[in-house]
Amino acid sequence: MSLWNWHALRSILTFTNREASRSDHPSAELRTRFLAMDRRSAWRHVQTCIEQLGRHWRIEEETPSSGQFHLTRKTLLRWFTSDVAVSLYQADDRRVGVELISSSRIGLIDFGQNARNIRDFYRALEAYLRFLPAPGETGQKRFRPVPRRAVR
Repeated sequence: MSLWNWHALRSILTFTNREASRSDHPSAELRTRFLAMDRRSAWRHVQTCIEQLGRHWRIEEETPSSGQFHLTRKTLLRWFTSDVAVSLYQADDRRVGVELISSSRIGLIDFGQNARNIRDFYRALEAYLRFLPAPGETGQKRFRPVPRRAVR
């Protein structure tokens, strides 16, 4: 077996039960999101978005001083639980980065569930942020969570 074939085969057979967002991720849907606001506002908006995600998502622990959330998400069959870590960090003076790490508790492979967790969270966050007033406006528009069909 040539070296190229071995690397191709290894990439196909590599099992993972963890996915992380990062700024240079090959998939655009899994790249780090940057919010144009201070860290305190970003914390409040991310917390509100998490609370609106639905019954399968739950905040287990939150640490405002370090900008960390520990969430759990149960699959639709409620058999499997994924741990999701949300980190907020000051990217520069005007932007806050939001990164996620999703990992399955059991098994060698997640069948794409961890990537779906990250995509669903980012889509819900973007939908929530669209309802924030523009800098010159007063009041907040009414936010309705994204229906499950639209999230996929």
